[in-house]
Amino acid sequence: MAATSPQPISSSLLGEVLARQAAQYPDKDALIYPELGLRWSFRQLEELAQTCARGLASLGIRKGERVALWSTNLPEWVVLFFGLARIGAVMVTVNTLLRAHEVEYLLAQSEACTLILSQGFRDVDYVEVVYQIVPELRQHDTEARLDCPKRPCLGHVV
Repeated sequence: MAATSPQPISSSLLGEVLARQAAQYPDKDALIYPELGLRWSFRQLEELAQTCARGLASLGIRKGERVALWSTNLPEWVVLFFGLARIGAVMVTVNTLLRAHEVEYLLAQSEACTLILSQGFRDVDYVEVVYQIVPELRQHDTEARLDCPKRPCLGHVV
């Protein structure tokens, strides 16, 4: 008997997992973040993920596109994960300790259409690093798609 490799779980299926949990266990805890005194039920997390998915879609993010996330572990990370899964986009996680040339390489290799980042971590100011990689961002109109010749895939930085 030939061994079969496991089938990958599609991101659209992952987007449905939270919806099923919210329907079955609406008031049970889904996410607890003691550092912020945060406690979200499955219903709350599902509502946040739906809102996030609508926002991502309004940016033009579509199924199969890659979105890079450069952040420490925050509750919003989980919301973004499920929001991306809901629209079928792919999350590319960025190591929190990467430097400019490494982030630049990762963005190029992943062909990320969007980069979402927090302020920074330890001695790394993520915003300043992104300005080094994408200097056009300093004068960019946030309503328009980013036009960066070195990073043609990158349309948005949030």
